[in-house]
Amino acid sequence: MRKLFTLAGAAAVGGTLLLTAPANAAPVCPEGWACIQLGVATGGPMVRFNTENWQNLDNPLSEKGFTLVNNQRDGDDACAATGPAGTGAGFCVLPHRQLTVRDVVARSVRG
Repeated sequence: MRKLFTLAGAAAVGGTLLLTAPANAAPVCPEGWACIQLGVATGGPMVRFNTENWQNLDNPLSEKGFTLVNNQRDGDDACAATGPAGTGAGFCVLPHRQLTVRDVVARSVRG
């Protein structure tokens, strides 16, 4: 199941708090890219991407939580999934927005 967030706000999904806000309030992500910062509590590594193909994340410590930032042009969503190659629970965000998910390990992304 994919969750697409378009408005700033908060929602609870299966005990996970999801927060959205404009991308300019997020970790720095260059224009034209989507970025994911692993580890909400630890401020772990940031990964940039801008391909529609699923990419597996190198997350050896299984950092819990992530912030997904979409700084791509209009019409390009950015997504993260809990399994490799886009499998498992998925979370997507529209351009110029961000999404923070707690207590979930991201294993793959596409943008």
